[in-house]
Amino acid sequence: MEFTQSIPKRVRFSLVPQDFDDSQLSCQRIEAEDPLEYLKRENHILWRAYEAENERCERLQKQLEDLIARAERSKRLITRLCAEAHNASGDSQMQLLQAQSAASYYYEAYQSCASQVNSCRQQLLHEQNVVRQLQAQSQSISLELRWYQAAFPHAKKTYHLQTGQLNSAKPDALIPVAGSRRSSQEGDPKTKCPRKSPAKKIKTKVRGVRVVKPADLRRSLRLQGINAIEEEP
Repeated sequence: MEFTQSIPKRVRFSLVPQDFDDSQLSCQRIEAEDPLEYLKRENHILWRAYEAENERCERLQKQLEDLIARAERSKRLITRLCAEAHNASGDSQMQLLQAQSAASYYYEAYQSCASQVNSCRQQLLHEQNVVRQLQAQSQSISLELRWYQAAFPHAKKTYHLQTGQLNSAKPDALIPVAGSRRSSQEGDPKTKCPRKSPAKKIKTKVRGVRVVKPADLRRSLRLQGINAIEEEP
């Protein structure tokens, strides 16, 4: 029975019969959730992050529109005040100085708005990119969730977290568990996951959301049973 080598500092889940004797394992055994619940939870987290980033995009869009409007108002005021200063007679020196001072103030406000507009546009583009990545990853998780439910309708839901080393020759090797490979008649294991390639890892850090790696799940679900499902510790 072949098992893939585990990646260091990774967690693997393997299907264990409910009547399996714990004494046969030489490593720590801890109860863990089944991958169906894992997929559901990750999908929910991604969806909440997607909604939060969408709201941020809407706020930034509104802020951008307000800044552009303020800049346009300042520009119009500068034009009018400069015209008034140009047309002011020599005996109205006070009016001339007031117009020049007001024009200078609004010009500084215009420059500030223009700078904020550029910054806001860059931030908006960044947030929109995060939203697109979150949406793609959420769709990928949803596809895997539907595929898992269809491919393994009778899969048992007793899973154990396995850690530790079996021997020095194969450190962190996945423990072969009797009965972990399922028959080819159950759930048509030849059925491939609908996603052709793993979703790209989100490089942008999203506040409060852990980056999901669906490729780890897909590799395990391709096996003739649920041999291994990987998750970041």
